[in-house]
Amino acid sequence: MSWKAKSPWYFLLLIASFCRIGEATNPGPSELRLGCMNPTGLLNKGSLVAELPRGSGGTIWAVSETHLTAEGYPKLSKELRQTPYQLQMGAAVPTKSATLSSVGGKQRGVGFLTTLPHRALTPTWSQKQWEENRFHAAGFLANNRWIQGGVLYGYAKQPTTHQTREKTDQICQILYHRLSEQTRGLRFIAGDFNQDHLDLQTMQKLDDEKWINVQQWAATHLGKAIVKTCHNKTVKDHIYI
Repeated sequence: MSWKAKSPWYFLLLIASFCRIGEATNPGPSELRLGCMNPTGLLNKGSLVAELPRGSGGTIWAVSETHLTAEGYPKLSKELRQTPYQLQMGAAVPTKSATLSSVGGKQRGVGFLTTLPHRALTPTWSQKQWEENRFHAAGFLANNRWIQGGVLYGYAKQPTTHQTREKTDQICQILYHRLSEQTRGLRFIAGDFNQDHLDLQTMQKLDDEKWINVQQWAATHLGKAIVKTCHNKTVKDHIYI
């Protein structure tokens, strides 16, 4: 079984230089990794999760399309006992089938896989918005410093239409409001937007407020080529810091 490859881009050096991750006896910052991915379902992939790249100072993976139902959560948690990762997940998705034995979920769901202490952020959104299973926000403790982040999964059907972009932008606005307007310190927003960079009004806001799209920054400042993240054709997955 293979992942739906999403080109994990990390802001390793940026966060490490801010946080000074590491012990006093080792003054150089150790590596903190952040990536985003879309595995098209996490259940039964614990062995693949164990192989994900990790940083010596901690790791955060923002996950879109978890497909995790309430019944699927404990099953995946059991799988992850053999890995360094823990779940910090958003709302459970509805099951595909109404049968009692069904644990497979619909094609939604978001959350985080992390090796760091973590907690969900206090919600500022409605229960109805939460139950759409398309965003989550949490805090992660790295060397006594909290990093707060959001993950989202944009609508995939006819993504270039005005209606779909508006629906995805509404999800982005929820995370923007929580992380840009109500939070300070180290922050990120990541996930499978199903949109190109700056195609949404909220992306434009983030850019205006000097949030950094990691791939764009790496291309400009490090000379790294932009990696296509969706079927090797387009860049629909982003990390903003």
